[in-house]
Amino acid sequence: MPTLSFPPVLESTEVLIDLIAHAHEAAEATRCVTLAACTLFLYDFITTIDDELRHIWSKECYSDRFGASWYNDPAYISNDVRLFLSIPNLFTYSSVDLSCKNIVLAYSYTSIMVSLNIAVVVILRCWALYDRKPWVFKFLVFFLMLMILPCIYVVTKQANDNLYPVITLPEILPGCIVVYSSYAWIPYTFALFFESMVFSMMLYRTYVITQKYGNTRLIWRLMIDGTLYYVAAIAAVIFCLGAAVSDSLRAPVISSGLLVSILSTMCSRMILSLHNFTEQEQLQRLGASDMAPVPIFSVSLKLATSGTYEQGFKKLEHDGSAEYGGTNFKVGGEADECSEIEMNVLRVSDRTGINV
Repeated sequence: MPTLSFPPVLESTEVLIDLIAHAHEAAEATRCVTLAACTLFLYDFITTIDDELRHIWSKECYSDRFGASWYNDPAYISNDVRLFLSIPNLFTYSSVDLSCKNIVLAYSYTSIMVSLNIAVVVILRCWALYDRKPWVFKFLVFFLMLMILPCIYVVTKQANDNLYPVITLPEILPGCIVVYSSYAWIPYTFALFFESMVFSMMLYRTYVITQKYGNTRLIWRLMIDGTLYYVAAIAAVIFCLGAAVSDSLRAPVISSGLLVSILSTMCSRMILSLHNFTEQEQLQRLGASDMAPVPIFSVSLKLATSGTYEQGFKKLEHDGSAEYGGTNFKVGGEADECSEIEMNVLRVSDRTGINV
């Protein structure tokens, strides 16, 4: 849809018709992008429903899937609520529709909350790779707050600076008409910085682990999943960033929830991939344990007991935690830091109540 410049005062009926047609085209574009975002979310939800039921819904924990499902609910994106248009001067801006302003604020804060939930999952994965070092967790939380707080300020100021003309033709132009401010692209830069920083930390840590201990199957799986998530996330952020700069694409992309839908889908795939990998590893270990004549060590991740096992020059100390429902492994004799890191990755979800 081309960007047009119109005079501030309507001089003829033809100009009014052109403006209405322009607004209608923007409305149709917004509906199409919103439909694409919902289709992507529903397709991913349907294709992964079996894994969701087995790994996610069977546990008493919160997943980013629930927040994103309400965020992209078709009832919530009806024409009366989620139709935001970026059009030139068509109405008098002295009268402001405060209900539309409140909708924009609620929409913006919901976007931040869903994105925050996704960011927590990414942070916990990175923290587990760094062997749950306290300084890493503090740094990641500080960096997240450094991104979130300015973003909240920007979207609030943006909502106050937007123009909300009162609709005089609700039959022709249903919903809220919003003329976005010129700096609507700024919040996307925070997401770009955050995703790049966390992915760089995970990539560096993965490289260090593989150089020191070799390329294990779990580390390789984490690297593949993290790379796929980052590529999709950065591509979506850059696209939305460019669209927010364009006058013709700003309203459809911002109003559709496309970015959050993509991030939620990729985050869910990343979570389920690790769950499936863990399940396969447990089945393989159980099979190997059944074939071995004298099993040395076999224990479930959910045991709430404690004991000490010795074999040759190695000493395995098993400390089960009833509070977190997880386990803690310490290897005596020959150090096995790589196994410790892998166990940290697998047990973070049990310790925090969030799927990682």
